[in-house]
Amino acid sequence: MALGLVLRRFAARLPLWALVLAEASFVPAAYGFAFAWNWLVLWLVPLEMWEPFEQTLPAAAALLAVPVALVPARFRARGFAILTLLYSLIIYGDLIYLRYFGKVLPILAFRSGAQIWDVRDVVFDYTRRGDAWLLPGLLGAGLTWIFWPRRSAARGLPFWLILAGDALIVVGCLAVVRPVRGVVDRWLASDRSWRVLNGTDAVQDSGFLVAHVKEIARAVRSLSEDGRISAAELLQVKTFHRLRAAQPTDDADFGIARGTNVILIQVEGMQRWVVGTRYAGQEITPFLNRLRDSSLFFDNVFDETGDSSTSDCEYMVLNSQYPLSQGSVAFRRDANHFVTLAHAFKEASYSSFAGHAYAAGMWNRAVLYPKYGFDAAAFQPEFGAGPKLGWGIGDKPFFERAVPMLRGLPQPFLAMLITLTSHTPYQYIPASEQRLKLGPIEGTSLAGYLQSMRYVDEALALFVEKLRASALLENTTLVIYGDHESRMGFPPAWGRALDLPPETVRRLATRDLATRKIPLFVVLPERLRVAPRLINTIGGQVDIGPTVLHLMGRAAPLSFIGQSLLPEHAGHALRIDGSAVNAEHLFNSHAGGRCETFGDWRAEARAACGDLERSTREELAISWRVTLLDLAGEISGKRPAKALAKR
Repeated sequence: MALGLVLRRFAARLPLWALVLAEASFVPAAYGFAFAWNWLVLWLVPLEMWEPFEQTLPAAAALLAVPVALVPARFRARGFAILTLLYSLIIYGDLIYLRYFGKVLPILAFRSGAQIWDVRDVVFDYTRRGDAWLLPGLLGAGLTWIFWPRRSAARGLPFWLILAGDALIVVGCLAVVRPVRGVVDRWLASDRSWRVLNGTDAVQDSGFLVAHVKEIARAVRSLSEDGRISAAELLQVKTFHRLRAAQPTDDADFGIARGTNVILIQVEGMQRWVVGTRYAGQEITPFLNRLRDSSLFFDNVFDETGDSSTSDCEYMVLNSQYPLSQGSVAFRRDANHFVTLAHAFKEASYSSFAGHAYAAGMWNRAVLYPKYGFDAAAFQPEFGAGPKLGWGIGDKPFFERAVPMLRGLPQPFLAMLITLTSHTPYQYIPASEQRLKLGPIEGTSLAGYLQSMRYVDEALALFVEKLRASALLENTTLVIYGDHESRMGFPPAWGRALDLPPETVRRLATRDLATRKIPLFVVLPERLRVAPRLINTIGGQVDIGPTVLHLMGRAAPLSFIGQSLLPEHAGHALRIDGSAVNAEHLFNSHAGGRCETFGDWRAEARAACGDLERSTREELAISWRVTLLDLAGEISGKRPAKALAKR
């Protein structure tokens, strides 16, 4: 900007070579910005620098200089301003994404960019004061646009000389940036590129710009391979699913709830540890604590969601396939021919309904619900306005208004209700609804989370009573589960008043994989007189649908990769980053891989988790093929018609 003012004031007195040099200086300026920004991202997240970072950085910084160099000299000042603005916005998005999801902003996430206003509270909550360091770049870009002279110094030179000068600058930048291709090619050829892009690792390893190049390269490769599968590969996918479907049907639980209505209640952000836990002697979830003692309670259900947490859970519960390694199925594969839990119930002459008191476009639900097989759906307009808590109406009025909708459905029915109030950043519960006295942690994210869980607990209690009063409860099976873990770390000192072992608090505070569990309740009608039980089968969200069908006495579609958690068995769960857990080991794929024994969490050599790591990789690869190649109908032998999902 200062240079622009100088040129405006003294352009007539400066030699032509100085003016041309001033315009060319935007290329090294862009290089300097990119060099500094790569360091800045590490500092602001914050992240530890890995050894290859410094080796890659000189070439990585040229990724901003190259597009600036490609802009003709006469437009370079404004090209620099536009590119600086664009890169600043991408960096800001990366900072939010790295803090919340632990990876850079995927290119595929731009498809859901229209929802940025909907998640503004999350964006604000994960913005830090240090992010203001991005402002000088934005300010400089704006002032350069305003103050740089409109007339280019290059106009006084012959065209061939201008072209030669621009070409020389571009060639120089390309020479500097060339090593990036080698870095990306080696990564694509490695095993790491076939797993989900771990943005934290990629940024620590080679900077945020190269992390984006890797992510784009992998997305391009994925698109080029999406449509190809050989007959032998298809047979492998079908065989894998057929073996999964071979489960016992002679146990006492099979068909025990046959013919009952089913209500799936997907609770936002509810993590397993809150059930049964007290803070300073106060029950966090008194209703759910009582419910646990009168239902089938599944104690080892792990969160298997990826970036698109709530949408991923919805997809897994209904389709019993894992989320994609990048982007949301809701946007990437919304044209698929899905075979879902709702379709399975429709074969038993059930009606179906889905309710969520938010915009129909969120996670593309208006498009997906008919394809998922729902006969009817209700969103924000149907549930009505206020009182608003956070994103939409509070969960208490949501459940209260859902009961008449359920009562009007043809029975038997399958319904899915998705809550909203307990969404991060856990700041939506008003003082009038806060029941817990949290003393030293008041005002913290942990305090907000505990108050949110208590509010949801009361909302669920209200819902059950409304169902009882409407005579629906006597023939309804309730399936209540958390959609994903809280995604909230906190200083261990905040958890001292929780009646949990110190080691558990430490792991919760650091979001350790061992604690990333969700609760799963199956509440059967009292008239069935089923004794309450604690089920320790290890599983995840892909297993919820098959478990529900097992209780209904129905076989799961052959396209389901999950298995029923009943009868009780060892089981396993996995995540799209390659982490997994079974009855023997827990394997954490991050930071080079960590292997621990299950239950007592003793560290072991990575080789001890070798079989678990390999089977996880195979299962993910098969599941991703089912989704990316739209194979559910082929595997199940079904092609369900699109439902109405009328509103």
